[in-house]
Amino acid sequence: MIPRAALWGLGLAAAAVYAALLWVGVFRLLPEAGGLWPFDIRIMGYDGTAARTYLAALTEEGRRIWSGPVARLDTVFPLLLGAFLGALLWRLGRPWLAPLPLVYSLADLWENARVREMIAAGPEGLTPDMVQGASAVTQGKFALLAMSVALVWMVWRRR
Repeated sequence: MIPRAALWGLGLAAAAVYAALLWVGVFRLLPEAGGLWPFDIRIMGYDGTAARTYLAALTEEGRRIWSGPVARLDTVFPLLLGAFLGALLWRLGRPWLAPLPLVYSLADLWENARVREMIAAGPEGLTPDMVQGASAVTQGKFALLAMSVALVWMVWRRR
């Protein structure tokens, strides 16, 4: 069984990293993109026009923030969150369900790679496949996260 202290540690670490990511996103990245929301929080995805508009608005400082603090925080956060949700399922007596949140983590990391590819390409280098692929992974990431949270909630409610 997963010790309660380990769950608290994972949960608090995930919350702290998310708070840092949110702070960097709102106070540093958002202004560097003309107030436009970053790709990886657009739950419904995005199209080529939205992607080009965002990348055209993104300043050099914004690109630096994406490749620096955002990249580091957004690598650690999905791993911590997936581990936390998986550990909750394990602790609630459903270890065979614990891999689903880890699949969410992998999808989030895949999305990060796709977004970095678009940022590196810039508005003039975007291809339809690049945008459609990244957008689909963004939507899939949110679907997997919603399923993971719903699963934890359902298992907890049955206990």
